[in-house]
Amino acid sequence: MNFNGEANFINNHSSVFGGAIDSWGGAATLTFNGPTNFTGNYVYGSTVDSLEYPNHVNDQHSRGGAINIGYLNPGSAGVLLNFNNTVTFKNNFVVETKNNRDALGGAVSAYGNGGNYNYLMNFNGATTFDGNYVYSLTGDAYGGAIYYDAGNKAVLNLGPGSTVTNNVAKTQGGAIYLEGGTINLNANGGDIVFQGNRQGATFTDIGDGIYAPVAGTGDPNAIYLGGSGSLNMDTAAGNLIHFYDPIASVSSATMEINKTGD
Repeated sequence: MNFNGEANFINNHSSVFGGAIDSWGGAATLTFNGPTNFTGNYVYGSTVDSLEYPNHVNDQHSRGGAINIGYLNPGSAGVLLNFNNTVTFKNNFVVETKNNRDALGGAVSAYGNGGNYNYLMNFNGATTFDGNYVYSLTGDAYGGAIYYDAGNKAVLNLGPGSTVTNNVAKTQGGAIYLEGGTINLNANGGDIVFQGNRQGATFTDIGDGIYAPVAGTGDPNAIYLGGSGSLNMDTAAGNLIHFYDPIASVSSATMEINKTGD
């Protein structure tokens, strides 16, 4: 499926996966050629079916406030998302209320459920992740903006001119939580900035069962490396990747971090 003009996904929601888009089984390709905006989309992991949140699933973690990929094997063709213009992910979130279930990826989630799958996300234009968050009432919450865990075939490419700011996780991965797969940061032609992202934050009920982060709580964190995978950083002369928030990892992580360029 191709979106050739401007595309806006605003205030959509689901009760399990992907507030705006969910690609959960079989091969698929989505291409966005015009400016694209995901704002105010969310997943609310409800404990019961209702008119507002139908078809809840008790045995799955809630994930992908705007976009979710996974968890079934898509075959060799894989699942491919291409963003060839500017794209904004703003104020998307996941709130999980089911008992001992986790919230994954406030804006974007790729989850292979232990599999090694060909999930590919290309953010080729300047991309903004701002103000996204994850919270679980009784479980953990990972990846304020992005959660990636689909084995070594899974790849996310973040292009030049991108900004990742003010994203928040209850547990780990203020902006990005990488459990398995490869994330490439490409600053050839424009800086990439991580700033104001926080993990371990406190949340408060703002009404109707929705929770939001308490400003200033938690610790600064850009990327949390939670398992095995690769983080690659590529810069050109005159361009930088700015980490105003630190990268952290679990002690047992087997991650590879590579830098190319000046």
